[in-house]
Amino acid sequence: MDSSLPLSDFPPLSYDGGVSPWPQCNWKAIFASEDSSQNDLHLSHFPQEPEIIPFTGDKLTKGTEDWSHYLVGYSIGRRPYYEALLGAIKKTWNLKGSPQMLSLSDGFFLFRFACSEDLNMVWSKGV
Repeated sequence: MDSSLPLSDFPPLSYDGGVSPWPQCNWKAIFASEDSSQNDLHLSHFPQEPEIIPFTGDKLTKGTEDWSHYLVGYSIGRRPYYEALLGAIKKTWNLKGSPQMLSLSDGFFLFRFACSEDLNMVWSKGV
């Protein structure tokens, strides 16, 4: 604590004698400034524009190529165990390649197929 401040500015929290030997402070007067116009706080709101991320048609085409063998699936009812669902898929769909599956939330799954023939067969026939 700064030694230049008088102790009367920091009275103890309680006093055993009943009446505090220090006078009560008027906190409003302590923090009030003489000239309130100097301390007026001026607020302004500058709404931010939504950030637009430009991309070229080449990037869109590249993204299409990257996701061309994926489908999103949904499981109705109880959520199946990952291994059980993957085993049932391999038996039911009779795919040429080996599918990959990613478990998403709320019963959704992301399937990646090894070739477009497998994807087209699943897309057209399903289960």
